[in-house]
Amino acid sequence: MKKVMIIGVGAQGSTIAKRLNELENVSQIICADYDLKAADDLGKTLEKATAVQVNANDIKDIVKAADNADIIVNGLPIQFNMNVMEAALEIGASYQDLCMTYIDGKSSVEATRYVFSDLDKRFKDKGAIAMTNTGSAPGLVNVVVRETTELFDSCDSIEMNVYEGVWSKQFIPFWWSPEVAFEDMGENPTRFENGEFVQTDPFDNAIMIKFRDINKETRMVDHNHEGPIPWELMPKST
Repeated sequence: MKKVMIIGVGAQGSTIAKRLNELENVSQIICADYDLKAADDLGKTLEKATAVQVNANDIKDIVKAADNADIIVNGLPIQFNMNVMEAALEIGASYQDLCMTYIDGKSSVEATRYVFSDLDKRFKDKGAIAMTNTGSAPGLVNVVVRETTELFDSCDSIEMNVYEGVWSKQFIPFWWSPEVAFEDMGENPTRFENGEFVQTDPFDNAIMIKFRDINKETRMVDHNHEGPIPWELMPKST
């Protein structure tokens, strides 16, 4: 039976907590957030959950809130990833997040290399596992691409076109952090071409695509996101 801490109980963190509450091998869920009311409101709806307030800027506070959890699931913005990982390492917990890690002074590529090498070794030395970039994109889309390419003798190019939205009774411009969304839109997208990372302009390389079950063509453009970055680090097939 596992004790799991969900740190950050927004739209994604709260959904993860609800799904974990359904699992037989999860005995306790710690709903942790700086907004104690949000954590408490969620905790009251889950039979296995308790709510705690946590300051994610303080590694010691994360360690205290985790209360020797077996797993820490991080639903916070990327600037908190390093603190949460350090807290997980301190208590020997496994770790999962939904996106790339921001490290001050490092580019997105450099930060990803560091996580996949130095931090990977530290977690292994603790007998724990760290799974990063496990959202829909990055994450699921990368798994789909890798599994698909394994079916072919060769693959010349990969395009990850993500078209998604939500159906709601009121207008919702973003269904994740607006701050992160606007930051991504303003930065130069990264592409992995011929074994090298190259940057393009935001909204560049527009193409029209007809998606299944969508009754019109959709304009797709370059967007700064983590999807292409891990490809450099993936082990080659044998």
